[in-house]
Amino acid sequence: MNLLQQPFPLQKDRKTQIISTTLLSIGIFFILFVFQPFGISLLPAPTIFPVVLGYAILCFLVVIFNRLPLMGFFPKLFEETNWKVYKEIIWYCYNIFSVGIANFLYSYWLGFFSLHVDNILRMLFITFLVAILPMIILIFIRYNYLLNRNLKHAIAFNQAFQHYHKQHELSSVQETSTQNLPTQVILNSEEKSGNLSLDISQLLYIEADDNYLEVVYTQEGKIQKSILRNTLKNMESTLLAYEEIFRCHRSYLVNLQNVEEITGNSQGYRLVFKNTDFQVPVARSAVKELKEKMQQQK
Repeated sequence: MNLLQQPFPLQKDRKTQIISTTLLSIGIFFILFVFQPFGISLLPAPTIFPVVLGYAILCFLVVIFNRLPLMGFFPKLFEETNWKVYKEIIWYCYNIFSVGIANFLYSYWLGFFSLHVDNILRMLFITFLVAILPMIILIFIRYNYLLNRNLKHAIAFNQAFQHYHKQHELSSVQETSTQNLPTQVILNSEEKSGNLSLDISQLLYIEADDNYLEVVYTQEGKIQKSILRNTLKNMESTLLAYEEIFRCHRSYLVNLQNVEEITGNSQGYRLVFKNTDFQVPVARSAVKELKEKMQQQK
């Protein structure tokens, strides 16, 4: 498959974005301070530090604006499950373009350039020239590192899943009778006529979409889907007593009993269900809890 079409992790965590942008700005400060482009070398020595600091702060503000408000304004555009390598490259290029424009305006204000199209293009060219090669190298280094790491961890996860299924087959009947848990469950909908009754072993996963849930389950060997009006939080509370039900993502509840394997790519982990091509993402925040859940079965 084309490398540019491969999944890639999108940094959406606010704390991580602020830290990474701060480190980027510090790096830019040192590069500018050492090489002194944009006419910085012609400045009087005492003014070089504040001018370079201004470029670094400007970079921080532009990138933070791009990452925080812009991602909030266009959530569909920045869905992590659909993020690819080529989107990451385009996103980096957009940030470089934004920083280049800001650099030109700052340089114009300082008197380094006149307000002319040629000077704008020159500033953009310099900014891209400085940033594009390191950007591509960093993207592919990160991609290969995460891919190899997650594939390696996925092997260990699958071994744990095999053990989990064996243990579950041996103990599920006994645990159900001991805890007085009914195998038949009713998944409630705010529209009373829409309640869904099924055996817990039939459930594959539940996906949330605002105040609606898509319940995916098997019935007589066929995949069925039902839409309920409810929240995932309420459904999680309803199924809390069933140890095989796990919240693997803010938008998904899964039945681990019906997970066949876990796959790994640069974006993270995905749960694959028995006799289907369905894949459900595992949030990074849920990986540790999933590992602990598998270890409890050993």
